[in-house]
Amino acid sequence: MKNFGLFIIFIIQICVLNAFGEEIEIKAKVLTVNNDQGYFVFSAGSSQGVDIGDGLIVHRDNTKIAEAYVIEVRPEISAAEVLNIEGSYEIYEGDDVLLIKTKRPTVLTERKNLSYEISVSPEEIKKESDIVSTEIGRPVKEVFFYTIQLLQENGYNIISSNNATYSILAAKPIDLTILKELWADMLAAIDHNMVISIDIKGEGNASKISATAYKEHSQKNRYVKQAITKDGKNAKYYTELVDIVYKIKKRCED
Repeated sequence: MKNFGLFIIFIIQICVLNAFGEEIEIKAKVLTVNNDQGYFVFSAGSSQGVDIGDGLIVHRDNTKIAEAYVIEVRPEISAAEVLNIEGSYEIYEGDDVLLIKTKRPTVLTERKNLSYEISVSPEEIKKESDIVSTEIGRPVKEVFFYTIQLLQENGYNIISSNNATYSILAAKPIDLTILKELWADMLAAIDHNMVISIDIKGEGNASKISATAYKEHSQKNRYVKQAITKDGKNAKYYTELVDIVYKIKKRCED
């Protein structure tokens, strides 16, 4: 049985190597977990060689529970966001963490290049594409103005806007309560944001607005970017993106 357990761990390591690449191996324990939000804290940090963007697995009794990646690092502890979880498992305090240092860039997920035409209702939008878009019966300049206005009302900071190309980039902080409770020291200047990119095209009194989004995690010189899509663990953020586009349309046409 012991040999079988070692064989399972070896297979797990091979899977991680294929997914993330190899430099060093780090073993740790889950300290605190929030399964609802998809984050957990584990007992290894920069002192052990952990970096933002490193890939890891969580396992229990030689059984793989989940895959995750590091989004925040302190000297002796780190936080990770779950990428996917096996079956009906949940992560518990005390679960084992196996981390293989990565040589790959920290951008973990590329945005899908999709361009479906979609309906105006939120329900139908969510069924079609990772790019949220809809037609609006107003001139581009008006849609541009109302979009900036509505983003600000919903807590987004405008990073950049161009009234020649009618493009907007806006960000909103993601509240990671579990991390704030554990780490009062915020001197490392860590940011977690949902970023929305919007393009508006049109002619005459008709416009089309298209929006995509991603999550970003940054700490000092390290950066992780992950696309927000309609399926999987980021679905709740995709729902927010759909809601924003729907609100823009309603604001313009009311």
